[in-house]
Amino acid sequence: MAHWRTMIEKDYLGAWDLTDDDGKPRSFTLTIRKVSSVALKTKETPKGKRKVVIVFDGAKKHFVANATNCEAIESMYGGDTNGWIGQRVTLFQTDVRNPKAGKGGQPATVKGIRVQPGKPRGPAEVLPDREVDPEVRAEQDAAFGREPGEEG
Repeated sequence: MAHWRTMIEKDYLGAWDLTDDDGKPRSFTLTIRKVSSVALKTKETPKGKRKVVIVFDGAKKHFVANATNCEAIESMYGGDTNGWIGQRVTLFQTDVRNPKAGKGGQPATVKGIRVQPGKPRGPAEVLPDREVDPEVRAEQDAAFGREPGEEG
């Protein structure tokens, strides 16, 4: 039987999902199926804070897209999210600024997901369902003030 937090965690993409079979970071080109706004709860926002959530063809987990990622998609397909449906984007893993850097020994950066600028030239792919790397997840949980395994 799985811990309930691991069941919640499986809904959203994390940097650990963007790896090859050997665990090395790689990019994935995916087709947007749906864009919605969802209230996600965190320790800092127990009532929830509205976030853009993108569902892709060929990916079980959904993508919580921050403003930086939405702006990258907007630069390719416009600001109306209805125009994003059916379009391809490339996601990649990279170091991103840690919003809690310097607090309690937090590192300056953590692994995160970004949308590659520019329309993808290659075909859409399927994103394999991967187990969470516990070290990467713990680093992200600490950086974003989440309880271990908390969504968002």
